Amino acid sequence: MLPLEVRLAALNGKHFIYLTHAGYILSRAVPSNITDFVWNRNHWYWRGEDLGGDVMVCGHTPVDALINDFEALDISYELKDGCLFHGGKINIDIGACRYNKTVLLNIDTLEIKTFTLTEDDVNDAQDK
Repeated sequence: MLPLEVRLAALNGKHFIYLTHAGYILSRAVPSNITDFVWNRNHWYWRGEDLGGDVMVCGHTPVDALINDFEALDISYELKDGCLFHGGKINIDIGACRYNKTVLLNIDTLEIKTFTLTEDDVNDAQDK
């Protein structure tokens, strides 16, 4: 079974990067059940989080859905290469299922590289 979260020392060894499927409120207790790790979306709307330089990377909630909500609720965010940055968190769910896009994130520099697969790419991979 895969771990529910991975914590990596990064960013010049001074901070941590937390990799998790759905994300959670880091300043509160670590979720005690798998449902919170896999399905939670509420942490995106909580305005009191300060990760102190740490970074949480997650997906599960498509960026375009969060943008619509954030604009309606007047919550600030930043977009970089389609990924959403908010309160020390990076959402990398840019639509792998819907748009055939995926993200590579350099955890040392937080540099983002996005890729889009064409139908020909998918067909070529299936033929091999």
